[in-house]
Amino acid sequence: MSYVDALELTRSPSGTVAIFNPERPRRSPAMAIPVEVWRHVFDLLPASVQAALATVNRTCLQTYRAIRYRAIDFEDYGRVTKRLVRLLGYVKLMTVASFVREVRVRPWDISQESRRKKHHLPFRMWRIQSALAITPALRYTLEWDEQLPYSNAFFSQLLEPVLSGAMSQSLIHLSLKIPPSTNLTDRLVGIRLPALETLHIEFCLPNGQPHAMHFVEEMRLFANNVEHPDRAHLQSLEIGVTSSSDPFALSAFFEHLGPFRALDRFHLTVPFNGAHLQDISGLRTFLLLHARQLHRLAFRTRRMTPAAAQSNPGWCLRSSRFARSWDLSTSRPLRIGCACTRTTCARSSSRIGSSCQRRWRFSSTRSMWTSLAASSCVCAA
Repeated sequence: MSYVDALELTRSPSGTVAIFNPERPRRSPAMAIPVEVWRHVFDLLPASVQAALATVNRTCLQTYRAIRYRAIDFEDYGRVTKRLVRLLGYVKLMTVASFVREVRVRPWDISQESRRKKHHLPFRMWRIQSALAITPALRYTLEWDEQLPYSNAFFSQLLEPVLSGAMSQSLIHLSLKIPPSTNLTDRLVGIRLPALETLHIEFCLPNGQPHAMHFVEEMRLFANNVEHPDRAHLQSLEIGVTSSSDPFALSAFFEHLGPFRALDRFHLTVPFNGAHLQDISGLRTFLLLHARQLHRLAFRTRRMTPAAAQSNPGWCLRSSRFARSWDLSTSRPLRIGCACTRTTCARSSSRIGSSCQRRWRFSSTRSMWTSLAASSCVCAA
């Protein structure tokens, strides 16, 4: 039977004649296209067009939701946040929570709000916590602005999803910048995140923090215990110190840190005068411990700490000398990046290059201050 014979003439209810092919599946063309393809198509369209296409069929609606709620932000408790919390916590729309891949939280200032809103703060935080508890996000960022006064209830409620929610089993990237006065580190110690691959910790210890070193020690315990003892999964560790932090012994944080069996990327960002690294023995111990497995090592600097302290401008050079401590012919290719803001690194560049047996290239740039950016140096066999 030919293709023409297979065609049948049928009369629709409207009275028009339509051609019907019984061998062709009765399915909408939109449903035959994979959802991943639709997401790539939607990414190329403006937001207004995406919202209009969401009313076409269920596939377009699911694609629109997957893009709309892929990354969510909590920076206030206005109408947008209220609606988002309702959608995440609505039982019949559980798919909305499953679409979330990244959560960014920046607590907001409530000191100028009315007494009624301050009274309702615990209930609002409970609603946000309940919504995030069922959200299997892959990336979570909690950022503290040291310039604003916060209530401790913010951080205690916003860390709960990481500690005990569905997010604790799916999280692969965690970025924390929390105040040391919240006593949250006691709860962080002992928490295991079985899927975590990247851990970013930002230290901000301004004036008037009497328990700064206790906070640093507890964050070290948290970093050591976050990895499962039977399965290595932490691949990237990023440590930073803000410019507003008073000088403290950052080397003590690295003294007994690790080992991380899967770690291949390490980033360190400190004020350029090196006031937090008067003693680099702890940092060198950490680098030597992971020397044979590191694939990328990055040193970055920020503005100088305003508090008067003894500087250590050569910390980057002395920390990089660990490359002489093992046979380069048996190690992995190591990429060292250094972005410094002082000309002292330029005078040290020849010594760093000779130790790695590679040539460093420097280029001067100007932004808020004159900076000296070093290109990467690859040490390979």
